[in-house]
Amino acid sequence: MKRILKENKKCYILLFLIIISTFLISCNGVAPTDYTITATTGAGGSINPSGAIMVSDGGSQTFTIIPNEGYQVDDVLVDGISEGSIATYTFINIDQDHTIQATFVLGVSVYKVNNVDTGIGYDTIQAAINAALSGETIIVSPGTYYENIIFNNKNIAVRSSNPSDSDIVAATIIDGGESGSVVIITGEDTSTLQGFTIQNGNTAFGGGIRVENSSPVIENNTITDNMSEFRGGGIYTYQSSPTITDNTISYNAAGYGGGIYISSSNPTITGNTIADNIITDNTASYDGGGIYMDGSSPIFTGNTVTGNTASGGGGIFLVDNHPFITGNTITGNIAGYGGGITLYASYPFITGNTIDNNTASSEGGGIAVTVYSDPVITDNYIHHNVADNGGGIFVDNTCSPAIGGTSSSDQEKFNTFCGNSTDQIVPDDYPNNFIFGICFLFTSP
Repeated sequence: MKRILKENKKCYILLFLIIISTFLISCNGVAPTDYTITATTGAGGSINPSGAIMVSDGGSQTFTIIPNEGYQVDDVLVDGISEGSIATYTFINIDQDHTIQATFVLGVSVYKVNNVDTGIGYDTIQAAINAALSGETIIVSPGTYYENIIFNNKNIAVRSSNPSDSDIVAATIIDGGESGSVVIITGEDTSTLQGFTIQNGNTAFGGGIRVENSSPVIENNTITDNMSEFRGGGIYTYQSSPTITDNTISYNAAGYGGGIYISSSNPTITGNTIADNIITDNTASYDGGGIYMDGSSPIFTGNTVTGNTASGGGGIFLVDNHPFITGNTITGNIAGYGGGITLYASYPFITGNTIDNNTASSEGGGIAVTVYSDPVITDNYIHHNVADNGGGIFVDNTCSPAIGGTSSSDQEKFNTFCGNSTDQIVPDDYPNNFIFGICFLFTSP
């Protein structure tokens, strides 16, 4: 019995020693626990240290938040909770993993033109463009900038501070000073120009914007009060494929193409208002009050073309073109022939448009189809246009258009004609359309 008790006593002593040793090792930090703090930032600055930082149990760690030039700290999130705009943060008594994330915004800059990717400010838009690298964005604050700017083989975005705000667009002005094009885009450039008023250009080609051998995006601008001696008062494009979207192009003047002149190009033109452009000479050789398209295949959809004036094609003039003209409103334009649209040796698809209240002093109040043109004209609402000959549509005897359905049952392609004078269609050889002397509510689109 004594032997058994003696052995048990040894066991108890050994167990006690093991417990004491474990406790002492823990207290002396021989086997510590490490925790991770993950530090990250958004664009516009840095945090130091960054990445995954290992910190021992009970330790502390300080982080410094550093904005780039032109930026300021927007917020610092610690474990997802905002700590506000702070410059440093210290974790103390660390006993678990943590995260810290800093975000930055453009600060108050002495410059009105800023590259948001580098944080560098500039005195002029052109200086910012020259310094920008592919993919960078330049933001221009409201003001009037007396410049003639050039994009050459860039892939950048230049925009106002809020292109969707019409007040900001009206207040952010690039003024060409009546000396050359306000904006030139060339050299296979693919930049975006967004949210400006572009005015007072005066040159031979492209008073407001000249695009050559490039594919830019021109969006949410007001292009106004520009002049071109020859072609493209508002915009001129040559051998280019621009996207021209949601602009207002008004009160421009040119020999051809008061609003836009398109030559050997394939642009996409959508959602624009092209209004009140005036051709400088009302002679037979000066055409295309709103748009002149020459040797091109544009997509022209969802635009409003109104109040334009020319000798031929008050709204649109086409020469040797194969465009898609769909879903537009072409209204209130005036010309000697083709008040709304004139076709010359062209074969466009003209579908789903409203063509109304246009005037021609001779042929084609709504549309004049001339000189070997073979268009497809379907599902349009053509009403209240006026001309001496062919108030709705005039077709000369060199042309073979497809107007309306291919048969009496093909009614989804029928155009609706009403209220045109002196005639609805001349010659009256296109029966597969809805034709009414006056317009009723049910004839409206």
